[in-house]
Amino acid sequence: MAQGGQARDEEELLAFVKRGYELWNEGDLSTVASMWSDDFELHTAPEWPGQGVFYGREAAVRFYKDWYRPDLMAVIAVGDIDPATIEKEIAIGHDVVKASGLYPDVK
Repeated sequence: MAQGGQARDEEELLAFVKRGYELWNEGDLSTVASMWSDDFELHTAPEWPGQGVFYGREAAVRFYKDWYRPDLMAVIAVGDIDPATIEKEIAIGHDVVKASGLYPDVK
C-alpha cells in the first residue's frame, strides 16, 4: 500500500513539474513563481555566472528576470532538422522571453 501512495505522489510531482515547465515556456513567470513556496530554494550550477543559492520566491524570480533573457541565450540545434523550421521555432520561443533592466554583472 505504501508503494501505491509513493507512486501516486511521484505522479503528482511529475505533473506539477511538467506544468511548471509548460507555464515557463509560455512566458508565464508569475504563475510559475506562485507555484513556489515561500521557503523555495533555487540552486544554480557552480559554473553559472550569477551562481549560488537563492532563498525564497522573490530571490528566485529576481534571478530568472536577470539571467533568462534572449540577449544572454544561445541555442544549438542538432539532428536531422529543417533549418528554416527550427529557426522559426526558436524565434517564437525568444518572442516570449523579453530582456529588461540592466545587463547582469558577469564577473
